[in-house]
Amino acid sequence: MKIFPSFRRWIKANRDGLDAITLDIDGTLANGKNLLSGAADLLARLRADEIPFILLTNDGSNSPAQKVRDLRRYGLRINRDEIVSASHPLDEFAAERKLVGKKVFVMGSLGQPSYAQMAGMTPVTDIAQLTRCHAVIIGEKRYDWQNNINAVINFLAANPQKPLVVPNPDAYFLNARKQMRLAPGALTRLIKESLKDRSIEIETVFLGKPHPRIFRHSHAVLEKRLGRAIPKKRVMMIGDSLASDVAGAKSFGYSVSLVLTGVTTRQMLSESKVKPDLVFKGL
Repeated sequence: MKIFPSFRRWIKANRDGLDAITLDIDGTLANGKNLLSGAADLLARLRADEIPFILLTNDGSNSPAQKVRDLRRYGLRINRDEIVSASHPLDEFAAERKLVGKKVFVMGSLGQPSYAQMAGMTPVTDIAQLTRCHAVIIGEKRYDWQNNINAVINFLAANPQKPLVVPNPDAYFLNARKQMRLAPGALTRLIKESLKDRSIEIETVFLGKPHPRIFRHSHAVLEKRLGRAIPKKRVMMIGDSLASDVAGAKSFGYSVSLVLTGVTTRQMLSESKVKPDLVFKGL
């Protein structure tokens, strides 16, 4: 595929074909604690040209307020209502399963305040309370993986009808030094495969990219902001991941641009069956 140098140049000449932009954050706008080249200029251009945009992240462990503080610290001017997290669809999930007011066990963190709490559920992190919970949600950040995973595996083995909810389906992420760090998707595979070895099948509910719940949520946010329906084909997703950004957005009906600033290398792109509409070296 042809690789263009800059998305900012492209959007300047192609603005009329789009109603809105959806942007990934980590690997697209920022890498670890560093803002990527062109990120601030791109958002400034979108604002100046009055192109609505949403920042769509699989980071389900930082509340919008926390994410805004981080991005502003890095030099990016963002408002809370411009961020949609993989944990935002928890409110839809809680309503569907009648879990409002019910206890759910959270492995790790779901932000401060907790997305589970904002969705009306009662999050607990104490393993001693696990048996009284109605679902398990895999969060992120630092926690005692070994004791949590062992407790959750045994809880789900005894209660396979209770769902395992995964806001962030990513198996890994890259830190500022381009080193891999395990993410909730990898832990989900470990739990599911361990139970499968004992012929126990559990329900897994994925919320984030590439799954449709997060795209439905963010698209509704965009339509509410514009006050009208937005054809999906007139929304472009910009991200760095073939597995989450490109595959998820294409499946949802968006057009997709890949930037080679994060997890996807040129070799991965050439070998993948999942292809974006456009490819850029950077923003």
